Amino acid sequence: KKKKKNSKMKNFCFKNFKPFQPETNDVIAACQANGVSVVAYTPLAQGLLTGKYHPEGDEKNSSSSVALPGGPRAATITPARIAEVAPLVSLMRIVGKNHTEEKNGESTSKTPAQVALNWCLSKGAMPIAGVKSARQATSAAGSMGWRLNKDEIEELDAVSGRITPGLGFPTESW
Repeated sequence: KKKKKNSKMKNFCFKNFKPFQPETNDVIAACQANGVSVVAYTPLAQGLLTGKYHPEGDEKNSSSSVALPGGPRAATITPARIAEVAPLVSLMRIVGKNHTEEKNGESTSKTPAQVALNWCLSKGAMPIAGVKSARQATSAAGSMGWRLNKDEIEELDAVSGRITPGLGFPTESW
């Protein structure tokens, strides 16, 4: 007797995907053409695209900012790397303000992390955001239910195109 194929099973391709590193090998297009879903991991570049790291320290930034990461991330998220990515994070803040929501009489802009995750979604990948708290999970959920427009994607792509790929953790390129 021939086994029935489970029609609910999906094919997935896990890709080390950062929206700021342009796709040059057409993996996403090939996956989409063949019905394979692309699952993006490290879409926030180990926290670099959240805007929480600042090379000059906390005093100029919000209470949620961190001067520099500790542990293994300290080897790759350096003051020079943070400074290089800063124009992109600044643009993501501006783009986030274009997507302000009114909730309970209060205006809330999208965060750089939400813009980065939506950027992945807009490029056809399902991002996996490594959340460590309920607050981060709620924030990640804020990347859904809206879309960047074509001009925003093009502007983010243009600014991100000026960022040199760097060594990730443990051996990723971003």
